[in-house]
Amino acid sequence: MLSHILFAICMLLTIVVTSFTGIFVLVGLSGISWAITIWAPFAIIGAEISDGLVENPLLGRYERRQGIVMGLHNVAIASPQVVAAVGSTIIFWMLDGMDHGPQDSSIGWVLRLSALPALVAAVLTRRVRDAVSRLE
Repeated sequence: MLSHILFAICMLLTIVVTSFTGIFVLVGLSGISWAITIWAPFAIIGAEISDGLVENPLLGRYERRQGIVMGLHNVAIASPQVVAAVGSTIIFWMLDGMDHGPQDSSIGWVLRLSALPALVAAVLTRRVRDAVSRLE
């Protein structure tokens, strides 16, 4: 949850950061968020499917389903990337030809608007944690 918030803050700071040093700091801080985003889901899924056996209720036997779980995980990763690519294309198309000055480009607006899904992800992550704590 905190990594999503960190990413959102970094993207919103693109409004005020104008120096190369500031850009390097934002990219570095975004890298922390990216590392957690890449590592955490695989660690959680790996722990859950480590024994590899899942009971098949239709056949009454245990089967290995790691491939199915990882395939679903990959779909869950790829789908938001497609949505982000389409959304970025729309933003680029809307801002095409507009002169916003040297420090205000369509790329900057794509980054700034990416803070919104990051904040939504933080809220959803919080809900998952709350749901798991209620189950325990």
